[in-house]
Amino acid sequence: MKKLIYYMIFAAAAPSMLLQTSCSALEDTLSPESPSSFESSTVYSNVSLADYAVTGIYQYFTIDRSYRNRFNTYYGFNSDIEWYNSANTDPGKSDEKSNLANFNTTANSSNELNQSGERRLFSLIYQAIEQCNLNIQGLREYGDVASNRDMAHLLGESLTMRAMFYYDLIKAWGDVPARFEPVTEQTIYIPKSDRDVIFKQIIADLQEAAPMMYWPGESNFTATTGRANRAFADGLLARICLAAAGYAWRPDDGQVGTGNYGSYRRSTLVESGEWANDKLYEIALEACQDVISQEGVHVMLEPQYEQLWRDVCTWKNDAVNRETIFAMPFGHTTLRGRWLSNNAIKHNAVDQYCQYSSGGGSVGPIPTMYYEFEANDVRRDLTCVNYSWSAEANSVQIPADFNKWYFGKYRYEWTSQVITSTDDGIMPIVLRYADVLLMAAECYNQLGQLDKAKIEFQKVRNRAYVGHESDVTAYMARITDKDAMLKAIMHERALEFCGEYLRKGDLIRWGIFGKAILESRAKMQAIRTHGTYTSSITGREYDYSTLGTYLYYRYVGDMNSVGKRETIEMWGLNPGEQSAPSGQGWEQLYNSDNTEPDEYIAESSLNDNKIATLDGSLGSTAARSEEELNSRMYWPIFSQDLSANPSIVNDFGY
Repeated sequence: MKKLIYYMIFAAAAPSMLLQTSCSALEDTLSPESPSSFESSTVYSNVSLADYAVTGIYQYFTIDRSYRNRFNTYYGFNSDIEWYNSANTDPGKSDEKSNLANFNTTANSSNELNQSGERRLFSLIYQAIEQCNLNIQGLREYGDVASNRDMAHLLGESLTMRAMFYYDLIKAWGDVPARFEPVTEQTIYIPKSDRDVIFKQIIADLQEAAPMMYWPGESNFTATTGRANRAFADGLLARICLAAAGYAWRPDDGQVGTGNYGSYRRSTLVESGEWANDKLYEIALEACQDVISQEGVHVMLEPQYEQLWRDVCTWKNDAVNRETIFAMPFGHTTLRGRWLSNNAIKHNAVDQYCQYSSGGGSVGPIPTMYYEFEANDVRRDLTCVNYSWSAEANSVQIPADFNKWYFGKYRYEWTSQVITSTDDGIMPIVLRYADVLLMAAECYNQLGQLDKAKIEFQKVRNRAYVGHESDVTAYMARITDKDAMLKAIMHERALEFCGEYLRKGDLIRWGIFGKAILESRAKMQAIRTHGTYTSSITGREYDYSTLGTYLYYRYVGDMNSVGKRETIEMWGLNPGEQSAPSGQGWEQLYNSDNTEPDEYIAESSLNDNKIATLDGSLGSTAARSEEELNSRMYWPIFSQDLSANPSIVNDFGY
């Protein structure tokens, strides 16, 4: 038993890649006489030891080059509402980070996901899956899950986390190898499986897992948002069902792993097979209903949108009746996990809120996102921030470039201690209750229950318009049919989740990925000329003609510790603010050499090369085609991982 416990400690702290273990060493480990194999009966029949084995799964999130600073950094911010602020498609200036974000990476690219050694994102996720497989096998055999509620929860937790890891692999790479048993000599090198094989397994796993598990806050196992609970299993099940039911770039049937180019389509199982007739929507809705039944008991919609994010930034991660259902389990005590360094408002120097240089600001909302919100929507100014912090010890807010906005949900200035390194311990939200409500609304709508869809949808909308509920009433009255409801959900998910990186998956499954990105490109071209644009997806009309060209600013609020006001107020961003503002203290923003007023919303502030970073068209004024963008919605499996498993072949023309 000591040997097995030591193995689990080692695996949790610094896991070695079982898939790359030599055959002789693997045979020793997996043989029936192996002490670790023999003594698993002791570990998985004891709740405390089994719990230790299960919590070992979560260590994989914090390892270097995994979720800590790779997956969470590079997946999801190339959508129609989010982008990589530092991207550049000017010929000769684009780098590999830009290429990862802008659909220009290749299997042989020398990027941060294609590095030598065993610590690579793709392989680390499979290591986490292997730990889940070991736990599932051990708990099924020795855990007495039929009569021991704690053991049943631990089995459900392992099934849930395995489902999350496989879903993340599919989100990033499409079709991948499927392994649902601990690795053996015979299964070290296996080819890719059709993703539907994986979808079917993890959907069944989550249907089994959820009833076994404790609700948030119901047990010590689920006391924090950093461990899986029943609501997360349900919500993840709904999310996966919607993905499996939707569109994606897929190889032709039977051609996975052959180098097949593929097409943008729904699964054959959805079109005419066992998932036809909206079967997956029915499963997803049942899962959402299970969570909604616990509203006000184990889950809730945080009444104040800003407070939700302040709680995250102060490491408040108790799971008792909260909106956050599951968050990335980074470390608070030792501050493990890099989130603010990319996703916070930019701090340009060591200052009173951020004690290392140049924290935050790598990613942000596309500038047009600000104009998707109505003025009374409390989410707007928390999502789209157009200032950074000045480069001085006692910094103040200063106007940011129009083409470089920042997300405001995660902020150094909201943390309960000053952050001194790239690791901050902030736990970004993976699933929250608002998402469950909007998924439920989408399922009800698809299944022809518009009235019920509107009930769940309006809960989210009401929170965004506190004090202006009549706006919501009027808005809901205009939603009169299934098509209007779906378009409203598409838009609402952009408003609610911008900066949370759900959008890419949403666009893919709705079948509008490339089209939506090209629409954002067209909107940016319209905004710089103060023109108009009408969306072919939603029918929404955008009139930028009443925007001004110049920006004015002044400082308001209380004095800080050195007698300065640090909070900025700006004029010139909103429709109708075309002339100079009235009142005291306003300054006009000048250009960098301070010689003339800065043309803030103009072609000079949103040039062709910057706009091209949306679709990665490499400095050309001509955008990529929809098909080219769609065929690049996934990364290739990179060369280092191909070398580790010679049975894998890239599809999609990579």
